[in-house]
Amino acid sequence: MDKKKIIPWALYDFANSSYTTIVITTIFSIYFVRNIASNFENPTFIWTLIISSSYLFVCLISPFIGRLSDTVIQKKKLLFLVTFFCSSCTALLFFSKESFFVALFFLFFSNIFYSIGENINSSFLSQISTTSKVGKVSGVGWGIGYFGGICSLIIALLIIRVTESNSSISHLSIPIVMIFTGIFYFVFSLPIFIFFKEAFDFDSSSKKLSVIEIIINLKKYRDIFMFIFLLQSAVNSFVVLSSIYSSFVMGFNLNEIILLIILVNFFSAFGAFYFGRLMDTFGAFNTFRLLIVFWMIVTTLILLNNSKIIFWILGCLVGLLIGGVFSNIRALIVKISHEKISGEFYGYWGLLTKLASIFGPLLYGVANYLSDGNHKISLLVIAFFFPLGLIFLIKSKTKIA
Repeated sequence: MDKKKIIPWALYDFANSSYTTIVITTIFSIYFVRNIASNFENPTFIWTLIISSSYLFVCLISPFIGRLSDTVIQKKKLLFLVTFFCSSCTALLFFSKESFFVALFFLFFSNIFYSIGENINSSFLSQISTTSKVGKVSGVGWGIGYFGGICSLIIALLIIRVTESNSSISHLSIPIVMIFTGIFYFVFSLPIFIFFKEAFDFDSSSKKLSVIEIIINLKKYRDIFMFIFLLQSAVNSFVVLSSIYSSFVMGFNLNEIILLIILVNFFSAFGAFYFGRLMDTFGAFNTFRLLIVFWMIVTTLILLNNSKIIFWILGCLVGLLIGGVFSNIRALIVKISHEKISGEFYGYWGLLTKLASIFGPLLYGVANYLSDGNHKISLLVIAFFFPLGLIFLIKSKTKIA
């Protein structure tokens, strides 16, 4: 375990969490649905369609980018490029109010660059940790990342309050937050480019990744990958649509949603630390089995609940479970791969998680459209992924320590 590399690596999680927290989960998602796409019959479906389309593009290229970073180009160089483009596109969401298509363009490409960067940064995990400590180290990264989400969201809330108190710029409060988010992401990502020393040891005899190789690897680990796909389909739906559900079902205003997500991120950080250590101690299979059972219980309670107070409590529990799932899935990839092909396997992870990011939220959006905007029915559809994921987890027990 290389402690000198862990801090700059984890700070990248701190940096990019500002994007997911502010753009995908809270402020911009609500702004998009209630303002930019408000003229459409079902703006929630439009939101899920754009996000899903960007993930579709990413999932098609992820294995090839992963293998490229293992064999040809330093990962740090690729990471710098996608980070620069993501932070730039995020800042340019400032102009999203001018046109729906401007918002669509910069949202689409910012999410593509973010997703590629997430895959590349995660592939460094095999360089800074041992297999026995990978859960703990991944948990540290996710935990620090969630604190990045909290910090950026608090500053964003202050920006909104200050700008809305000034009538001359009150209409620009959310666009100004987009500029801040782009700057926050780029500035706090700099330590990994300055201080992280990449171990660049690739096999020059293997520079091409054939479709057959991809198929063979996917078939070999199909039960594990199906488990990852189903679990992340459900969890990603919670991340992408939690603010929209809070707004339309529970009647939360923007300030309440921001405070809720701050709490969720805090508990997610704790969940990442706790379940990461649990994975190292009790093994991946037992930890994931426990997580899925908890998810089924909490989701059922959310569906039955109509109380705002109870929803705050359930939101905190969801945070714990989100942190545990994301931290441990990233660590799981290290356990089933080895360092020289970590980029390739994180490419597979990128492929599966982005397919899940398409399938889960888009299915939620379709269910919402067909049920005339009934978000509880939409969530019920997503909830079925948890028991299905448990089935594939049990089938893959022999491959998951």
